[in-house]
Amino acid sequence: MRYFNIHIMPEARFDVPRFSFEGMIAPHGSQVSMDLYPDYDVITHFDHFEAQFAGVAKAFDAAKNEAQLPLEFSRIPHMRAIASPYFVLVPRATEEQLPKLLATGEAYFAEWLKLFEAREALPDDEAAERLTLRNLIGRIIIERDPDRDMVVQVYGEETTQAIEAAAMP
Repeated sequence: MRYFNIHIMPEARFDVPRFSFEGMIAPHGSQVSMDLYPDYDVITHFDHFEAQFAGVAKAFDAAKNEAQLPLEFSRIPHMRAIASPYFVLVPRATEEQLPKLLATGEAYFAEWLKLFEAREALPDDEAAERLTLRNLIGRIIIERDPDRDMVVQVYGEETTQAIEAAAMP
């Protein structure tokens, strides 16, 4: 089995989305996903979102047009609610697809890095709102993760909670 889990969460006071690239390639069930998660209401900030995610949209389109990467929507409602429209999900990912997935992950990271390097501090009220939303998202992910019981069986409750604490604000 090959497993990787990369999450980067900039401080909520910056206008930079969270970066995630995670996956597991195994004989009995594989999945790879990646996204830049906006921590704001995309609809009320749509012009900002569209500008901020323009490079991510291009990387997504390249992945979507890659015949070797059969992208799907998440079947988990809470993930559809928090993900960007450019969430990449390849269930049943194979080792042969891994080079293309890594290239897409690198493209997403390159776009995230541009946003981080150009980061601007948010006004205090927006930063507080973003932190509140991040905390809510983190709680929902932990409470509704359908694989949590399996993770607890493998790593134990204490380690699982430590992983959750590290991955969530």
